[in-house]
Amino acid sequence: MKSTIFAEEFRRTGVVLVVRLSSSAHLDQVAQAASDAGVRFMEVTSNTPGGMDWIRSQGERSDGLVLGVGTVTDDATADAALDAGAEFLVAPHVDAEAIRAAIARDVAYVPGALTPTEVLEAVRAGAPAVKLFPLTQLGAGYVRDLLGPYPEAPLVPIGGITEENAATFIEAGAVGVGVGAAFVSDAIVAEGDWGRMRDRFAELLERVSTAKSKNIR
Repeated sequence: MKSTIFAEEFRRTGVVLVVRLSSSAHLDQVAQAASDAGVRFMEVTSNTPGGMDWIRSQGERSDGLVLGVGTVTDDATADAALDAGAEFLVAPHVDAEAIRAAIARDVAYVPGALTPTEVLEAVRAGAPAVKLFPLTQLGAGYVRDLLGPYPEAPLVPIGGITEENAATFIEAGAVGVGVGAAFVSDAIVAEGDWGRMRDRFAELLERVSTAKSKNIR
């Protein structure tokens, strides 16, 4: 997916699901629950065993769910993810050269940043979104603080976000949020309550959408 299209679509929907599991056995069910609820972007981390093979098996999904690979920490992982059919890449760090290389290949590359310096480097390199990570201990106020000097930074906080607090990050100025273990974990998939998972995704999306309607970003 082109970087510009990713940026536009993500700003519209505002949620990326980050899946990190000890097995790829339940990725079909997770993806179905997510897409049924209206989730548009799903990231499978590169260290999920069998995750890239699963993405390769999906082809272009008819339900519109866009699949990407996360925890991309080097060129070899990026190449493997793209060979598997990933439509976007996510890293836990900033690599300006990797961002520009991905843009040249018409691929969205979302870097992870935390400090003002890292955020600025990512924005200057042309990142379509900047994963604010790790944010678990900092909260929505940190998003607001960063947007003071960098008002156009497309920040996407990740870490500790649930359906209950997601709106506070959007209201603080984030263009979207990333959600992970609070929604999908080994323990949760072991329960097999896919209807409950779908309903939680739907509630999350509704709260994010409502917050976005009140926020010009």
